[in-house]
Amino acid sequence: MATSPAHAQDTAIAISHSGNWVCAAAICGQAGLGIDVQAIERHDVLRLVEFLDWTGLLGPSAGDKQTDRDRFTQLWTLWEAAVKCDGVSVLAAHTPAFASLARQFRPGTEQSWSAGGYWAQSMRLDQRHWLTLVAARTVPPAVDIFHVDHSAAAAGQA
Repeated sequence: MATSPAHAQDTAIAISHSGNWVCAAAICGQAGLGIDVQAIERHDVLRLVEFLDWTGLLGPSAGDKQTDRDRFTQLWTLWEAAVKCDGVSVLAAHTPAFASLARQFRPGTEQSWSAGGYWAQSMRLDQRHWLTLVAARTVPPAVDIFHVDHSAAAAGQA
């Protein structure tokens, strides 16, 4: 029978995937951890921004739908990573991590920052994907990012 090391109970692990991207993070100690990777989709983001009351966080429309979608997707990854970090539902009206970190969020820019006892990093993985990681501490966790070539994997199974 396999057992976990004693310190494994004090390790938080988070995983997210989208398209060919698989991202995992781990942090030792009793701390919340969330990670999210999302593809930029063709949603009517201006209506979503209004509905979520994120206009103040994203600022006015860039006037270009692709730029608006890009900025919204990046903020959405912050929301989902914060929700996962705090252990609340994505439908929650409030999450402490998001409330702390969103004030210093800079749309469209890769960044690492800490606020209110949380640490975050937001990065572009490629032209279609944003990744954001949130930890309930002010130091970064260990992160692994993998780009999976599905065509090569499928060819190996034939």
